[in-house]
Amino acid sequence: MLYRQRYEELSKQEDANTEERLLSHVSHRVRTPLNSVIGFSKLLMSGDVSRARTQEFAERIMDSGYQVLQYFQNLIDLSELESGMIKVKPSRISLNQLLTGIVGSYRDRLGTDRSIDLYLMNNEKDLTVFTDEYVLERVVNNVIELLRSHIDEGLVTIEYEVLNKERMSMEIRGIRSSEVNGHNASNSSESEEYDYFTWKAIQQLIGLINGKAACRSDDHEVIYTIVFPCELSTR
Repeated sequence: MLYRQRYEELSKQEDANTEERLLSHVSHRVRTPLNSVIGFSKLLMSGDVSRARTQEFAERIMDSGYQVLQYFQNLIDLSELESGMIKVKPSRISLNQLLTGIVGSYRDRLGTDRSIDLYLMNNEKDLTVFTDEYVLERVVNNVIELLRSHIDEGLVTIEYEVLNKERMSMEIRGIRSSEVNGHNASNSSESEEYDYFTWKAIQQLIGLINGKAACRSDDHEVIYTIVFPCELSTR
């Protein structure tokens, strides 16, 4: 079943068991990375670890910590959105600089782990947009987190396109390694995982700036498309 259809099904049931679903997702999304932190910390404390493995374990601990932080930030965002505390504060930003920073941050987090490579396909350094930087950054970060849960190994690319003077489209694509290597891919139960509350945060955040987000997928890739209004200019 496509991810978008699963998100829509969950949305229809939202009023019935939101609290139960929230506890279930918090348990899964927090317990898993925290178990990773504890497990790799114990291995480091054992003292019987090579320098290369020490680096790898430290990177895993840092990445797991960021996953927990990202998840709780989503819950905070949803709470603040529902209470109207998040206000749109548009400013002129370099889109390329913003996305380059996000890509660099993830590469630092992943360190020597190259099971997932992340690339920005555009290089229009002179392009500036007038939009809310916090909202756009949170949306892109959340989409990348979802793609990482869908794809154990592969490639994530970010590409944007100017639709007209008032709107832009951004496509964030996750390609499984079997597709990158030219082989047939097959879905696993892990690659079909999704996070309803992260998707909900994406939808509400992008809606705050009158944008839209959509998802489509097949056996080889998952694609998130973000369309948002902006005022384009060149420096």
